[in-house]
Amino acid sequence: MYKTMIRDLNIDYEFGNLSPDMPQEQYDKLEESLVDTGCKEPILIWNDYIIDGHHRYNLCHKWEIPFPVKKTHFNSRDDAVAWLCQKHLEKNYLTGINRRYLIGKYFNARKTIISQEHEGVKPNGKPLDTRHLTAIEIGKQYHISHHTVYKYGVMAGAIDVILIKEPELCHRILSRQIKISYENILAVSKLSKDKLRSLNRYLSDSQQDHILYSDILHELQAKTIRLHRFETGKPVRLPPVQAAIKEMPDYDPDAEISSLALTIPSWISSIERTQSIANWQLVSADAKQRIKTQLHRLYGITVTLLEAVKENE
Repeated sequence: MYKTMIRDLNIDYEFGNLSPDMPQEQYDKLEESLVDTGCKEPILIWNDYIIDGHHRYNLCHKWEIPFPVKKTHFNSRDDAVAWLCQKHLEKNYLTGINRRYLIGKYFNARKTIISQEHEGVKPNGKPLDTRHLTAIEIGKQYHISHHTVYKYGVMAGAIDVILIKEPELCHRILSRQIKISYENILAVSKLSKDKLRSLNRYLSDSQQDHILYSDILHELQAKTIRLHRFETGKPVRLPPVQAAIKEMPDYDPDAEISSLALTIPSWISSIERTQSIANWQLVSADAKQRIKTQLHRLYGITVTLLEAVKENE
């Protein structure tokens, strides 16, 4: 038996982002069922954060319905992400972009797990290509080519960068309130936090339901014009916006490294911000232990990656 109660649980935005929005009709039925019969299925938590059951949790809080909670165990965050992706990929209401994002997240998590499992394995004197093995495995599982798996992995990484910088825009993309191509997801992810916020506001104000490359350039040019006028007091003429963007090849050997290099500055910024504002005298021992564990993981994988780069220079 699970202890049933109304309580506040910790939300992890990465886990929540992996839970796709339900069709409204299905969401209404879930709400009606919870109100009529209560919450029977437990909310799963891992390391004190909700791992599965975000929709039930939100509805139970809305109607003050007690809910059961069950703790679960994963060896690592990547294991938790991989499990969640597989679970949600079984749902029949996934939109195209949700499915691509979940497969990409699954690939990115799974390749790390396999890499750790095969650490030090060197058939024929060379490190095992766990990235390729993972892409082959997932491609067979979901009936797509391994090149497509690579592509989805890069796309998922870019969406995660958008999530860090402008969560609302990320949610609008994954919920299909805004339609956007693969190439434009990569382009948008390279914008600064301020430019992403400006782009999101521009799309809302203009009531657009899609992002074209011209929209991205429009915001960049608008920023340039405002800055130029502020500094000089004079207008500036810019070349006309080109709406087209080149098609990306199915496989780009630099894509994954470039995506990671794009993401790392956001981590550095978050760490520096936390370091500057944290009051360590007030931080709980549990919180200190959690950040210590993750920093050790980050340090270990960073050293491993740096060594791999040096070996292949």
